[in-house]
Amino acid sequence: VGIFDADIYGPSLPTMVTPDSDVVEFVGRQIKTLERDGVQLMSFGYVNEGSAVMRGPMITQLLDQFLSLTYWGPLD
Repeated sequence: VGIFDADIYGPSLPTMVTPDSDVVEFVGRQIKTLERDGVQLMSFGYVNEGSAVMRGPMITQLLDQFLSLTYWGPLD
């Protein structure tokens, strides 16, 4: 199971769930998800401190890139 927090302006997943390890790792060129009790987690708040100040196409491009560059591994 995996949870993706797509809120760029004020990510809430880092507030609700503290991962087992808060170290962001890379698998090749992809960002490895953080994990808590077997649930894979990814949020802009885990890789960037605070919220982003962006609009329209920048947000779309960031989310697309963030989804495609996240290494989820096997999910249920």
